[in-house]
Amino acid sequence: MIMESLDGILEQIRDAQWHNIDEVKQNTSLSQDTLDKLFLFLQEQEFIDKKNKKLRITSFGSKYLQLPVELPSNPVHQPHPSKSSLVPSHSL
Repeated sequence: MIMESLDGILEQIRDAQWHNIDEVKQNTSLSQDTLDKLFLFLQEQEFIDKKNKKLRITSFGSKYLQLPVELPSNPVHQPHPSKSSLVPSHSL
């Protein structure tokens, strides 16, 4: 739920204009405390700029939004077949 909220906040401010924090907060179901922590995290990671009661996305935050939703599977990290699976069943 937090990741969806993080993505949702960045999507709301994706135009790189300054947005009122109260307007952004209205579009989420997170508590005030959780949102404040999320805004702080986004700011510390340089995904957003925060000034007074306004937010805007940074170029780094915009690049984050462009990442693929799912990463392609990497054959290097796939498990190797067991030795028994390499032996034809009629040989057993």
